[in-house]
Amino acid sequence: DVKLADSDAVPSNAIETVQDSSKADDGDDTSQAPAADSIHDSSVIGNNSSQSAVPAATNETDIPDALADLDHSASAGDAERDLPELKATERTEYAKSRPQRNHVRPVALRYKDPHQMVRCTPFAGQPLSKVAGSQPFRLVVHTNAQLEMDFHAHLMLSEVIGLLGGCWDAKERVLTVTRAFPCQALDTDDAHTNVEMDPGSELVVRHQIVDAGLCVVGWYHSHPTFRPDPSIIDIENQTAYQALFRDNDSSEEPFVGAIVGPYDPELPGPVSVFNWFYVGRSAIDRGHPKRLMVEVASDASLSETEQDILLQLLDSVNGAQHHAPLEEAWRPSSTEMRSLKMAVSLAHRMPWLACSKDSPGP
Repeated sequence: DVKLADSDAVPSNAIETVQDSSKADDGDDTSQAPAADSIHDSSVIGNNSSQSAVPAATNETDIPDALADLDHSASAGDAERDLPELKATERTEYAKSRPQRNHVRPVALRYKDPHQMVRCTPFAGQPLSKVAGSQPFRLVVHTNAQLEMDFHAHLMLSEVIGLLGGCWDAKERVLTVTRAFPCQALDTDDAHTNVEMDPGSELVVRHQIVDAGLCVVGWYHSHPTFRPDPSIIDIENQTAYQALFRDNDSSEEPFVGAIVGPYDPELPGPVSVFNWFYVGRSAIDRGHPKRLMVEVASDASLSETEQDILLQLLDSVNGAQHHAPLEEAWRPSSTEMRSLKMAVSLAHRMPWLACSKDSPGP
């Protein structure tokens, strides 16, 4: 089974930037992630995580810019430090003036704990800008998709998981997330730190997405009580999914990941936090999670079909082993009930409430 895993923040020696000068002539090769088919064929998607001690984000875009404590690997010459010292030959002016090869290989993540979490860094430029390292496409997320993910995440103290439906405009390079489709998780002994998608549920949900006239454009899961940073395994699986959903016509990989944090005790208020991430493909960013810039599209209402799905979801978790008791305080430092916290957070995803409030009465 393939599991998507999350855990504590990355220690200083958890990640190394690898540069291999011995194979520089290979060109810009493929990602270091596992083969896409190995994940796709497993039919089981999961996430393994544990509580993080880092401060929580304050809103959907407040994710710190720097990776936590990157540790760069030693140069190739350090491996020969015990050999007799050789006198370097002075380079001629002609040699100095010649164009130099780029001997830097694509970056790979090396780690001691695959469940360590990594903070996302921003892209170098705005979506579709001509700046090197800029976000490769625009990402538009509908408020109903946010609402559905937030609703699902609030119902459980264990992690939840689901798929995202939407569309990809290759010509304009715009990825739109229209709806979120909750999936059932398998029962596990460590449900608070591990979530695996039920294969039968995944099949049903994929059909629901197609029946709705949409395509699978991403996946989401929750970090119930800790920071929404992707883990090393999350990053590897996201990389593989990007390759699996690669659009050959545009050479883009229109597939995104989202992490929802509903009950992080360090949140400044009741509104949940989202982290939308993507894995960089450039030689510099390869293997590192990038924070996506999101454009929010406001929906005018929630359709009856979407309402029915959420009501069925609510019924399915009643009495579940790890359901979130809504009439209990959502964090130790507050007396605010989870039900009130949930209502405030969901209202933040319902722009039509503000419209109706501003409308004149009868």
